[in-house]
Amino acid sequence: MRTRCQDLLLAVLVTAVSFSLSSAVVRAAGLQGSLGNVPISQFANCQIGWDQDADSLATAQTGPYTATWDTGAAHVVAATCTGTASPFQCQAAAKDIAGTDKPSLGNHSFTLSTAAGVSVAQSMNVTGLGIPKNFRLILAGLLSLVVTWILVAKAHG
Repeated sequence: MRTRCQDLLLAVLVTAVSFSLSSAVVRAAGLQGSLGNVPISQFANCQIGWDQDADSLATAQTGPYTATWDTGAAHVVAATCTGTASPFQCQAAAKDIAGTDKPSLGNHSFTLSTAAGVSVAQSMNVTGLGIPKNFRLILAGLLSLVVTWILVAKAHG
């Protein structure tokens, strides 16, 4: 089962956000989109990924990349990139892009930019608790044992 954080990384990779660090063609420059909901409990461990056009893996890896979270100041973000040919698959920690591992709840926008001045704007909604699931009736003590025995007996005819 994937976490919402893993879905976030997948969503960005599927949209194939691309930047250009050199004279390579910029695919999807100025692309805007939403990454959806991310529970605050998972935010600190989330990675945001993108496809990066560059002449080499070393160029893609070193960027530099800058991020702006909401209306805050731009700051440098370290990226980790992999691949053998352009576009390279890069990612950075969501907490590094946001500048905090505990952003406020609600909608946020961020921009990731390259040294060449190419930017992509995205947004996400940081949520409190996740959706409740796996509801069950929990009975205490002997009553629980009796009810369980009755249910098992009914299930087996």
